[in-house]
Amino acid sequence: MVHERPKWFSNLSKKELIDRIDARSDKAYFIGDSREYLLDGVNLSNTKLVRIGLSDTTMIGANLSNTDLTEADLFHANLTNANLTKANLTNANLTNADLSYINLTKAKLMGANLTNANLINANLTNANFTNADLIDADISNANLTNANLTNANLTNADLSYTNLTKAKLMGANLTNADLSYTNLTNADLIDADISNANLTQANLTNANLTNADLIDADISNANLTQANLTNANLTNADLIDADISNANLTNAKVSRNQLGQCTARPRFGGWGPKFLGSVLWVWLLSLVTLSWKALKAWIAFISDKLKK
Repeated sequence: MVHERPKWFSNLSKKELIDRIDARSDKAYFIGDSREYLLDGVNLSNTKLVRIGLSDTTMIGANLSNTDLTEADLFHANLTNANLTKANLTNANLTNADLSYINLTKAKLMGANLTNANLINANLTNANFTNADLIDADISNANLTNANLTNANLTNADLSYTNLTKAKLMGANLTNADLSYTNLTNADLIDADISNANLTQANLTNANLTNADLIDADISNANLTQANLTNANLTNADLIDADISNANLTNAKVSRNQLGQCTARPRFGGWGPKFLGSVLWVWLLSLVTLSWKALKAWIAFISDKLKK
């Protein structure tokens, strides 16, 4: 149950509000127990609130920019439309938190737990989610341009219509994630696990998918122009109508039938000798060899006729 916000919460200045923070053992709480209280619109910017307990608290539109919330407990907190620009949320607990329309530009969320969090339409530009847990999180329509999601766990996460341009997703776990209509232009997905993910209509132009696991992924109608898929595993992946123009599939695990479903052809490394061993180059060599043998046979036949 959420109680009415005490009058002294709404009338106090930031300094007076901070003065009412009472340190209790290894955590901090507001005097009056701020949990389950409304703190909408409060200004706690540039404040040190390490390990503060704000679970179940409503802080819609609050200003927490540059605030240190390291290891803070924000379980089931409502931070809709709040400003947490450059905030430090390292190892914070944001499980089941409502972070829709939040501004987390340049925020630090390394090792944070955002399981089942709502990040719809959030501004996460340049945010750092290294080793963060985002299992079942809804991040649809969010802006993650230049965000760092290295080794983040995004299993079953909804990233549809999200902007991940130039995002770092090295070693990220995107198993069963929804990446449909997502913009992954120039994204770094080296060693990422994208198995069984939905990449329908995704834009992966110039993305780096070296060593990525794309087993059983749906990549239909996706744009993979100039993408690097070196050593990528595309076993059973759906590539129907995918555009793989100039994509690098050197040593990738992909069948000829799969490539035949695409709207354009890839490249397998560089020109000349680097093509050796690739399906396309071997096929071209076979055609040339057969054509030359046929030409030699025809010349021999004509020569024999002329001699007679």
